[in-house]
Amino acid sequence: MTKRKRTVYLTSAQAAEMAGVKERTVQKNCAAGNLHAAGQIGKTLGFLEADVKDWMDWREKNPRYSRAWGWNGSRTPHPRGVPVKGKKS
Repeated sequence: MTKRKRTVYLTSAQAAEMAGVKERTVQKNCAAGNLHAAGQIGKTLGFLEADVKDWMDWREKNPRYSRAWGWNGSRTPHPRGVPVKGKKS
């Protein structure tokens, strides 16, 4: 008899605990496209541990002050000090 490997999903709360952030942060980043849900657990989203670790690495490489969202909803961080389009320095 072969043994099936089960995929284990982390809930938003478990992902937040693992990353050391609030659950709301996980949900906001999921909505922004920074953290991708791997499945659905009832009415909540489920995340793979590897995806959460990649997201944690991304957060570490892009500190909060440099994660301001890009221009026109591009949702990509722009380097600190780069002015937002339409704003004059």
